[in-house]
Amino acid sequence: MLILPLTGRGIDQRKGGVSVTADSDTATADYLSSADLQRMTGIPASTWRYWVLTGEGPSSFKLGKRRLWRRSEVLAWIDAQEAATGTKNG
Repeated sequence: MLILPLTGRGIDQRKGGVSVTADSDTATADYLSSADLQRMTGIPASTWRYWVLTGEGPSSFKLGKRRLWRRSEVLAWIDAQEAATGTKNG
């Protein structure tokens, strides 16, 4: 996955993740496309898009014509899936 650091308010829409840096350069938020999520999890990009239509999966939003997921939301959702369906090794 390609994360592109940006300063100012602009957003670079090249392939891979989109990273937006606030004017203060103190906070960076990572955003992922369905293709990024496929590479990250092995779950097909089409499934991530389908889950948007059915209200499943982590929350996402549209930025222009792109559907994006906040990395922190995805990781929290994965943790919740693990807690709900994982087995304990003891």
